[in-house]
Amino acid sequence: MIEMIDPIQKLHGELRLRGMTMEILDSEVRDGKFYYLKILNTEELDLRLASLQELEILEVWTDSGDFVANGSMMHKLKILVLSSSGAAPMYYTSISESIDNFIGLETLDCQNNYIEKLSDAIGNLINLKNLSLSENQLTSLPDSIGNLINLRELYLYENQLTSIPDSIGNLVNLEILYLEVNQLTSLPDSIGNLVNLEILYLEVNQLTSLPDSIGNLINLQSLRLSENTLLTSIPDSIGNLVNLIDFGLGGSHITSIPESFGNLINLQSLRLSENTLLTSIPDSIGNRVNLKDLRLSNNQLTSLPDSIGNLVNLEILKLFNNQLTSLPDSIGNLVNLEILKLFNNQLTSLPDSIGNLVNLKELNLFNNQLTSLPDSIGNLVNLKELSLSENQLTSLPDSIGNLVNLESLATARNPITSLPDSISKLPKLRK
Repeated sequence: MIEMIDPIQKLHGELRLRGMTMEILDSEVRDGKFYYLKILNTEELDLRLASLQELEILEVWTDSGDFVANGSMMHKLKILVLSSSGAAPMYYTSISESIDNFIGLETLDCQNNYIEKLSDAIGNLINLKNLSLSENQLTSLPDSIGNLINLRELYLYENQLTSIPDSIGNLVNLEILYLEVNQLTSLPDSIGNLVNLEILYLEVNQLTSLPDSIGNLINLQSLRLSENTLLTSIPDSIGNLVNLIDFGLGGSHITSIPESFGNLINLQSLRLSENTLLTSIPDSIGNRVNLKDLRLSNNQLTSLPDSIGNLVNLEILKLFNNQLTSLPDSIGNLVNLEILKLFNNQLTSLPDSIGNLVNLKELNLFNNQLTSLPDSIGNLVNLKELSLSENQLTSLPDSIGNLVNLESLATARNPITSLPDSISKLPKLRK
């Protein structure tokens, strides 16, 4: 019978023959061979060991700060993770040109280190599909990154990037690109070449404009641009993104929304809050019949277009902190609405059609100028929360007693002298 040699014993034997040491933190063995290995890197690594030729996943924790390794024999290695040491936190600050020894890599994860610069050799990892460099100190990317034509996912959030090289446009197979929390002021026109991109996150940057070529990203499903405080306009070409489902543009200085927005018929979530210069919404918003979540709070809106009533699939509508004085009758068409937040506006009345919102669970009208409520408010039989504080109400309609699911009713700071007896019929109302 042939005795099987323990892989860890075999590895330590090879290391002794070479006068090397290696601290093994974790491992997984399959069919008598290493499949996964986690080691502590304290010096230049020589990984040209027979014991490691079948290795597919390698995680290297550092106590030295630099990753220098010879892995030219590790032809089956698919995943390389470079992590900080958990015991005595140290972080990688650089990755040497030796990275190109790992030519078969499909995933390289260097997230949460202090890497300030990438070697041009990164461009030699032509089989790479997933590259994570988030939470580092990168200020730029080498042009060679454009050689990674098989890349599907690129994570670069929370760095110090001020620009993206034109070569990014060569990554035509890219599907996910995270660039949020950097210092980008512009995007290259070549971004429009990423025709397979599905997710693009650019939140918390310093963008002043978007290239027209962004309209070429016809497979984009999620675009997030919030907290770009210098961004004042959106190109008309945005209307070409007909597969967009999720769009976020809060916390910028957008003054208007292009009519081409109406072409985004598959949009389900639209967040335009905290654009303090936004005073109106185009009629074309009514074309987005698949919209479920619409957030327009903290703007300067004075009215809503009648077409908002076309959004029959809407479930969440947030309009607080605006200058609205009235609501269109068409608001009553939003029969699937569950949350309607209108606090801190200038509303003086509600349309009778508000009673059509039979699926509404939360209605917040705090701090408006309401003097009365329509009787139809009693039709909102699924309502759980109703906030009416700080208005000019002198009474409440008897129909409020029909709100059998109401749990919370706030009426403070109104000139109400008495409440209708029907309120006593509300079995779930918290006293």
